[in-house]
Amino acid sequence: MSDLPGIPLLDTIAYLQAEARQLVAQRQPLPDDERAIRERCARFREVLAQLLGPAPRQPAELDPQVVSCEELEDRIMVEKVYFTSSACGRIPAMVVRPAEPEGRRPAVVVVHGWGQNRFSISPYRIALARAGYVTIQIDNPFAGEHQTRIANGDEYQYGSLPLATCLGWSMMGMGVWDIRRAADYLQTRADVDPDRIAISGLCWGAMQTWVAAALDERFKVVIPVCGTSTYEALVLEYATYARHTCLGTYIPGILRHGDFQDIAACCAPRPVLVLSNVNDDWFPISGFTKLTAEMRTVYRALGAQERFRAVLRDTVHDVTPEFAAQAAEWLDRYL
Repeated sequence: MSDLPGIPLLDTIAYLQAEARQLVAQRQPLPDDERAIRERCARFREVLAQLLGPAPRQPAELDPQVVSCEELEDRIMVEKVYFTSSACGRIPAMVVRPAEPEGRRPAVVVVHGWGQNRFSISPYRIALARAGYVTIQIDNPFAGEHQTRIANGDEYQYGSLPLATCLGWSMMGMGVWDIRRAADYLQTRADVDPDRIAISGLCWGAMQTWVAAALDERFKVVIPVCGTSTYEALVLEYATYARHTCLGTYIPGILRHGDFQDIAACCAPRPVLVLSNVNDDWFPISGFTKLTAEMRTVYRALGAQERFRAVLRDTVHDVTPEFAAQAAEWLDRYL
């Protein structure tokens, strides 16, 4: 109750959701005209880059170093690599590749989810290496070797976010910057075809996959796994949970300019395979359904219907063997 008669107190989450509903209601669905789609995506891509935050103030040379190389069974090699993100930091990475040299191979940037690190999703990366791909997975800015001051990953992000905010950065923007530096590194490798690079990610890594591919057309094939919904659904449905475990999911101000459908549309008409789990509480199915419906409209308008596929399974929050097999088949077809 409020001390002012007739004016009820409003829960802050309810207030923010009410504001979000107004913004969502103002958004126009993606058009079904090719020219209109291309113009809208060009404008939105510029806005998205601004919302993510600026690049590091002091760019630096990659200066890559392979510090170890181990051979697994089935002639699969695992390299531990470091390269430079900016003048202030190095990126730890793992490269998984076939042992046999066969000239320049296609490559995949694999992006791990929240609570994971560059050692995660190993079966997926090994499966891709067996299929002939070079893969790289980095520690995102809030995991693995980056996470030194606070052992708990959830708490580390709460310590990092205020600092990033002071610099005008978002957590999503920081992750995407490092992902694009991983692509820079791949293009320097003698065993990688610099024009055949794909991107695939799990959970928060799937959302980073969408955003990185929206901004960077070097990613020729896009495969997000268990991490596709709309901000509308996240704000109105997932916000009721006591504490969101992944602050990097959100991009400041995004609903004032569009929604995740607009990010996804910037990937068209490149081949996109969306793999998702119907049981995921983190990424509401209502948003998945709305986003994929608009994407089908976009791909029809661009005459590329066969280049977009959305698969929804009653399974677990992971790159399952089925999802890995579908991803490899998609890569074989388009990369």
